[in-house]
Amino acid sequence: MKVAQEIISFSEKEMHERGFAALTEIGVRVGALSCIDPESLRFAFDVLKKETGLSQAVLNIERVTIEARCISCGTEFEVADYVFICPKCGANDVEVQKGEELVIAYLTGDR
Repeated sequence: MKVAQEIISFSEKEMHERGFAALTEIGVRVGALSCIDPESLRFAFDVLKKETGLSQAVLNIERVTIEARCISCGTEFEVADYVFICPKCGANDVEVQKGEELVIAYLTGDR
């Protein structure tokens, strides 16, 4: 609920600052490591938006997969099943490149 409320608060502020009469879409990117369940976020957003100026807005959620880079050999790869092992050299000393984000990517609205 807290994350949905923060998205609503930020979006309402931006809506007014950018001169939108209403927002129709809010796009967010949610990383697989962000500890955010997309369906729970969508549910909370839909419940909370009714009390705001965003009642007609749709929350579009893009899931971001986990991508890592091997520190030993430099190979970049997509992490499957939370196994952080380099597919090239077998090292487990990797750096996460993507997958931790929770970002408002775009706002679409009517002026």
